[in-house]
Amino acid sequence: MSLLVVDNISHQFGSLRAVDGISMSIEAGELRAVIGPNGAGKTTFFNLISGFFPPSAGRILFKGEDITALAPHRRVEMGMARTFQITEIFPELSARENVRFAVEIAAHHRLDLWLPAAERRRIEARTEALLGLAALSERGDRIAGELPLGDQRATEILMSLALNPTLLLLDEPTAGMADQETYDITQLIRTLNRDQGLSMILIEHDMRVIFELAQRITVLAEGRVLAEGTPTDIAANEQVQVAYLGVPR
Repeated sequence: MSLLVVDNISHQFGSLRAVDGISMSIEAGELRAVIGPNGAGKTTFFNLISGFFPPSAGRILFKGEDITALAPHRRVEMGMARTFQITEIFPELSARENVRFAVEIAAHHRLDLWLPAAERRRIEARTEALLGLAALSERGDRIAGELPLGDQRATEILMSLALNPTLLLLDEPTAGMADQETYDITQLIRTLNRDQGLSMILIEHDMRVIFELAQRITVLAEGRVLAEGTPTDIAANEQVQVAYLGVPR
Protein backbone atom coordinates (compact mmCIF):
# COMPACT_ATOMS: atom_id res chain seq x y z
CA MET A 1 0.00 0.00 0.00
CA SER A 2 1.35 3.42 -0.98
CA LEU A 3 1.83 5.96 1.81
CA LEU A 4 0.14 8.73 -0.19
CA VAL A 5 -2.12 8.44 -3.21
CA VAL A 6 -3.24 11.54 -5.09
CA ASP A 7 -5.99 10.52 -7.49
CA ASN A 8 -6.84 12.89 -10.34
CA ILE A 9 -7.12 16.04 -8.18
CA SER A 10 -7.94 19.48 -9.59
CA HIS A 11 -8.38 22.96 -8.15
CA GLN A 12 -9.69 26.16 -9.69
CA PHE A 13 -9.34 29.83 -8.76
CA GLY A 14 -12.31 31.29 -10.63
CA SER A 15 -11.76 30.38 -14.27
CA LEU A 16 -8.09 29.46 -13.69
CA ARG A 17 -7.46 25.74 -13.27
CA ALA A 18 -4.26 25.84 -11.20
CA VAL A 19 -4.13 22.05 -10.73
CA ASP A 20 -5.63 19.94 -13.48
CA GLY A 21 -6.06 16.21 -12.94
CA ILE A 22 -2.80 15.37 -11.13
CA SER A 23 -2.24 11.81 -9.94
CA MET A 24 0.75 10.59 -7.93
CA SER A 25 1.71 7.79 -5.53
CA ILE A 26 4.39 8.11 -2.84
CA GLU A 27 5.88 5.00 -1.25
CA ALA A 28 7.13 4.72 2.32
CA GLY A 29 10.72 5.98 2.55
CA GLU A 30 10.58 7.74 -0.82
CA LEU A 31 11.92 11.22 -1.53
CA ARG A 32 9.92 12.62 -4.44
CA ALA A 33 10.78 15.96 -6.04
CA VAL A 34 8.14 18.14 -7.71
CA ILE A 35 9.53 20.65 -10.17
CA GLY A 36 8.19 23.01 -12.81
CA PRO A 37 8.31 26.62 -13.96
CA ASN A 38 6.71 29.41 -11.95
CA GLY A 39 2.94 29.13 -12.14
CA ALA A 40 3.02 25.38 -12.79
CA GLY A 41 0.79 24.69 -9.76
CA LYS A 42 3.40 23.29 -7.37
CA THR A 43 2.45 25.18 -4.21
CA THR A 44 -1.28 24.81 -4.94
CA PHE A 45 -0.63 21.07 -5.21
CA PHE A 46 1.04 21.13 -1.76
CA ASN A 47 -1.89 23.10 -0.35
CA LEU A 48 -4.27 20.42 -1.62
CA ILE A 49 -2.24 17.59 -0.10
CA SER A 50 -1.91 19.34 3.27
CA GLY A 51 -5.57 20.41 3.40
CA PHE A 52 -5.27 24.17 3.02
CA PHE A 53 -7.31 24.05 -0.20
CA PRO A 54 -10.15 21.62 -0.98
CA PRO A 55 -9.88 19.89 -4.37
CA SER A 56 -12.65 20.64 -6.83
CA ALA A 57 -12.29 17.08 -8.13
CA GLY A 58 -10.41 13.91 -7.23
CA ARG A 59 -9.38 12.40 -3.90
CA ILE A 60 -6.37 12.02 -1.61
CA LEU A 61 -5.52 8.89 0.38
CA PHE A 62 -2.98 8.85 3.22
CA LYS A 63 -2.05 5.59 4.91
CA GLY A 64 -4.97 4.00 3.11
CA GLU A 65 -7.56 6.48 4.45
CA ASP A 66 -9.46 9.02 2.37
CA ILE A 67 -8.38 12.43 3.71
CA THR A 68 -9.84 14.54 0.90
CA ALA A 69 -12.15 16.46 3.27
CA LEU A 70 -9.92 16.25 6.37
CA ALA A 71 -8.82 19.49 8.07
CA PRO A 72 -5.08 20.36 8.07
CA HIS A 73 -4.61 19.76 11.81
CA ARG A 74 -6.14 16.29 11.49
CA ARG A 75 -3.65 15.48 8.74
CA VAL A 76 -0.86 16.55 11.06
CA GLU A 77 -2.22 14.21 13.72
CA MET A 78 -2.11 11.39 11.15
CA GLY A 79 1.57 12.06 10.46
CA MET A 80 1.77 14.72 7.74
CA ALA A 81 3.81 17.91 8.21
CA ARG A 82 5.03 20.68 5.91
CA THR A 83 7.18 23.77 5.60
CA PHE A 84 6.43 26.87 3.53
CA GLN A 85 8.15 29.02 0.92
CA ILE A 86 8.42 31.84 3.48
CA THR A 87 9.99 30.49 6.66
CA GLU A 88 7.39 30.12 9.41
CA ILE A 89 9.05 30.47 12.82
CA PHE A 90 8.59 32.66 15.88
CA PRO A 91 11.34 35.21 15.15
CA GLU A 92 11.30 36.77 18.63
CA LEU A 93 12.01 33.42 20.33
CA SER A 94 15.27 31.52 20.33
CA ALA A 95 15.78 28.58 18.00
CA ARG A 96 15.65 26.28 21.04
CA GLU A 97 12.36 27.81 22.22
CA ASN A 98 10.86 27.40 18.74
CA VAL A 99 11.74 23.71 18.65
CA ARG A 100 10.70 23.13 22.25
CA PHE A 101 7.32 24.74 21.57
CA ALA A 102 6.74 22.28 18.72
CA VAL A 103 7.84 19.34 20.91
CA GLU A 104 5.37 20.41 23.60
CA ILE A 105 2.53 20.65 21.07
CA ALA A 106 3.35 17.16 19.79
CA ALA A 107 3.18 15.93 23.40
CA HIS A 108 -0.24 17.66 23.85
CA HIS A 109 1.09 20.21 26.35
CA ARG A 110 0.08 23.36 24.49
CA LEU A 111 -1.64 25.00 27.47
CA ASP A 112 0.16 23.21 30.33
CA LEU A 113 2.13 25.75 32.36
CA TRP A 114 3.46 23.19 34.86
CA LEU A 115 4.84 19.83 33.84
CA PRO A 116 6.06 16.90 35.93
CA ALA A 117 9.85 16.78 36.19
CA ALA A 118 10.10 13.53 34.21
CA GLU A 119 8.00 14.93 31.36
CA ARG A 120 10.00 18.17 31.35
CA ARG A 121 13.24 16.17 31.04
CA ARG A 122 11.76 14.14 28.18
CA ILE A 123 10.77 17.29 26.31
CA GLU A 124 14.19 18.84 26.87
CA ALA A 125 15.92 15.69 25.63
CA ARG A 126 13.76 15.58 22.50
CA THR A 127 14.43 19.26 21.85
CA GLU A 128 18.20 18.81 22.13
CA ALA A 129 18.15 15.73 19.93
CA LEU A 130 16.35 17.69 17.20
CA LEU A 131 18.73 20.65 17.46
CA GLY A 132 21.62 18.22 17.14
CA LEU A 133 20.30 16.92 13.82
CA ALA A 134 20.95 20.34 12.26
CA ALA A 135 24.05 21.17 14.33
CA LEU A 136 22.11 24.00 16.01
CA SER A 137 22.77 23.12 19.65
CA GLU A 138 25.50 25.74 20.13
CA ARG A 139 23.37 28.45 18.46
CA GLY A 140 20.12 27.32 20.01
CA ASP A 141 19.83 30.25 22.41
CA ARG A 142 20.20 32.89 19.71
CA ILE A 143 17.06 34.78 18.69
CA ALA A 144 15.70 32.89 15.69
CA GLY A 145 14.95 36.03 13.69
CA GLU A 146 18.62 37.06 13.92
CA LEU A 147 19.99 33.74 12.66
CA PRO A 148 21.19 33.29 9.06
CA LEU A 149 18.52 32.16 6.61
CA GLY A 150 19.86 28.61 6.51
CA ASP A 151 19.58 28.26 10.30
CA GLN A 152 16.08 29.74 10.26
CA ARG A 153 14.99 27.23 7.64
CA ALA A 154 16.63 24.40 9.59
CA THR A 155 14.73 25.53 12.69
CA GLU A 156 11.45 25.37 10.75
CA ILE A 157 12.27 21.87 9.50
CA LEU A 158 13.07 20.76 13.06
CA MET A 159 9.75 22.17 14.27
CA SER A 160 8.02 20.04 11.63
CA LEU A 161 10.02 16.99 12.72
CA ALA A 162 8.94 17.57 16.33
CA LEU A 163 5.43 16.61 15.20
CA ASN A 164 6.70 13.08 14.44
CA PRO A 165 5.65 12.98 10.77
CA THR A 166 5.76 9.98 8.49
CA LEU A 167 5.47 12.31 5.48
CA LEU A 168 7.19 15.71 5.30
CA LEU A 169 6.37 18.27 2.59
CA LEU A 170 9.19 20.75 1.95
CA ASP A 171 8.35 23.83 -0.12
CA GLU A 172 11.56 25.29 -1.62
CA PRO A 173 13.76 24.62 1.44
CA THR A 174 16.93 26.16 -0.09
CA ALA A 175 15.36 29.24 -1.70
CA GLY A 176 17.54 32.34 -1.38
CA MET A 177 20.45 30.55 0.27
CA ALA A 178 24.18 30.80 -0.29
CA ASP A 179 26.07 27.69 -1.39
CA GLN A 180 27.14 26.61 2.12
CA GLU A 181 23.62 27.02 3.50
CA THR A 182 22.23 25.04 0.56
CA TYR A 183 24.76 22.29 1.25
CA ASP A 184 23.84 22.17 4.96
CA ILE A 185 20.09 21.93 4.29
CA THR A 186 20.71 19.30 1.61
CA GLN A 187 22.73 17.25 4.10
CA LEU A 188 19.93 17.53 6.68
CA ILE A 189 17.33 16.35 4.16
CA ARG A 190 19.55 13.47 3.07
CA THR A 191 20.04 12.39 6.69
CA LEU A 192 16.32 12.45 7.40
CA ASN A 193 15.46 10.45 4.30
CA ARG A 194 18.32 8.00 3.85
CA ASP A 195 19.33 7.43 7.46
CA GLN A 196 15.97 7.78 9.21
CA GLY A 197 13.68 6.64 6.40
CA LEU A 198 11.43 9.70 6.48
CA SER A 199 9.21 10.00 3.40
CA MET A 200 9.33 13.42 1.73
CA ILE A 201 7.94 15.45 -1.14
CA LEU A 202 10.24 18.29 -2.11
CA ILE A 203 9.46 21.36 -4.21
CA GLU A 204 12.73 22.93 -5.31
CA HIS A 205 14.12 25.12 -8.09
CA ASP A 206 17.80 24.32 -7.52
CA MET A 207 18.39 21.43 -9.88
CA ARG A 208 21.64 20.54 -8.14
CA VAL A 209 19.61 19.77 -5.01
CA ILE A 210 16.95 17.87 -6.98
CA PHE A 211 19.38 15.58 -8.79
CA GLU A 212 21.38 15.06 -5.59
CA LEU A 213 18.44 14.00 -3.42
CA ALA A 214 15.43 12.78 -5.38
CA GLN A 215 14.69 9.16 -6.15
CA ARG A 216 11.88 10.14 -8.51
CA ILE A 217 10.86 13.47 -10.02
CA THR A 218 7.44 14.71 -11.09
CA VAL A 219 7.45 17.66 -13.51
CA LEU A 220 4.43 19.97 -13.57
CA ALA A 221 3.53 22.44 -16.31
CA GLU A 222 0.34 24.50 -16.44
CA GLY A 223 -1.19 22.50 -13.60
CA ARG A 224 -0.65 19.10 -15.22
CA VAL A 225 1.95 16.34 -14.99
CA LEU A 226 4.36 16.82 -17.89
CA ALA A 227 6.70 13.95 -17.02
CA GLU A 228 7.64 11.60 -14.21
CA GLY A 229 10.63 9.34 -13.65
CA THR A 230 14.08 8.94 -12.18
CA PRO A 231 16.54 11.86 -12.28
CA THR A 232 18.23 10.19 -15.28
CA ASP A 233 14.89 9.89 -17.08
CA ILE A 234 13.98 13.52 -16.43
CA ALA A 235 17.38 14.87 -17.46
CA ALA A 236 17.02 13.09 -20.80
CA ASN A 237 13.38 14.03 -21.41
CA GLU A 238 13.14 16.43 -24.34
CA GLN A 239 9.79 17.89 -23.23
CA VAL A 240 11.26 18.76 -19.84
CA GLN A 241 14.38 20.22 -21.41
CA VAL A 242 12.25 22.57 -23.49
CA ALA A 243 9.59 23.44 -20.91
CA TYR A 244 11.72 23.76 -17.79
CA LEU A 245 15.42 23.21 -18.18
CA GLY A 246 15.70 25.88 -20.89
CA VAL A 247 17.10 23.74 -23.69
CA PRO A 248 16.05 25.15 -27.12
CA ARG A 249 14.12 23.01 -29.56
